[in-house]
Amino acid sequence: MAISPGTTCCYSDVLPFTTLITMECINVGLNTLFKAATLQGMSYHVFIVYAYGIAALVLFPAPFFSHRLRVLPPLTFRILCKIGLLGVIGSSSQIMGYTGISYSSPTLASAISNLTPAFTFILAIIFSICATIEDIIDPSLSLKTKKNGHFKLRISYKNGPVVPLE
Repeated sequence: MAISPGTTCCYSDVLPFTTLITMECINVGLNTLFKAATLQGMSYHVFIVYAYGIAALVLFPAPFFSHRLRVLPPLTFRILCKIGLLGVIGSSSQIMGYTGISYSSPTLASAISNLTPAFTFILAIIFSICATIEDIIDPSLSLKTKKNGHFKLRISYKNGPVVPLE
């Protein structure tokens, strides 16, 4: 049976949504498992170590299946520090999130996690307004940040389309 050319387009359109739904289900499942495990006496830290261990085992074969067309940059000390910082921030946020779940319910945690896109949108609007005010107060500062490449997040919001606030 031959696959028509339109089918691959359908796969590329459906794949992000399928991944999103899968990740949400995994997130809800982890929250529920955490609540059940801590009610039985397991520590947050032990649960996080188990979760990270399982994630490492699942993600370990990924580089062998991905086909990159370019050579990776060298692994410098600066990149290792950034990876370590992301690890500390990620595990700290998980510890704080699981502490909140232990005081409340996994249902509340799942509902709040669905608000993340709304918070991101609100922050985008706030940073866009801040960048506009920054241009009014000191336009040379904005030029310096564009020239140096700093504050890329704020600049990308500023250069995006104008969102009416009415």
